[in-house]
Amino acid sequence: MTLTVVVFLSSITLQSSIITSIVWARLSHNRRFYRRLQLLLLLFTLSGLFQMARSARGEYYRWQCLSYYKWIVSALSGLTPPQSVCISVYPELAAAASREYHFGGWMQYLDGRSSELQKVFREAIATRSYSAIIWHEKDSNLFPGYSLAPISAPMPERFYRVYLYVRGTYSEPPR
Repeated sequence: MTLTVVVFLSSITLQSSIITSIVWARLSHNRRFYRRLQLLLLLFTLSGLFQMARSARGEYYRWQCLSYYKWIVSALSGLTPPQSVCISVYPELAAAASREYHFGGWMQYLDGRSSELQKVFREAIATRSYSAIIWHEKDSNLFPGYSLAPISAPMPERFYRVYLYVRGTYSEPPR
């Protein structure tokens, strides 16, 4: 749901840019256009400030969840052997734990674009050759042979949550 909202808002920004350039090209040939130019520039400035405020708010919430993501990286490092391979919806989390990752562009393997890619992903999960999976859904039945690691860090309230699944039965990470 959240990813859909982000994609939707990004497409609105792109569409607005295209529409603005078309309207600007048509209106710039009109003399009345130059009389209203100050109002138009004020409108552009205000819309830019609105976008900056949205971005700043998002960054604020992202920084609020830093301890959560650090815990995920720490648990991944402690629960998996060095040089092991993981699957992660955020590959940078696996990379921060010095783990190799597969399926960095995971969405294309699940969204139905290609039945072959879906099959490859399901077969890869069925092999249980991955030491851990960092996923965006919390469902203990999602990955057979993997267990959900209990999260001891505070969950993010207004940012993307991820969950750590480890191969076999969960055990406490070494301290």
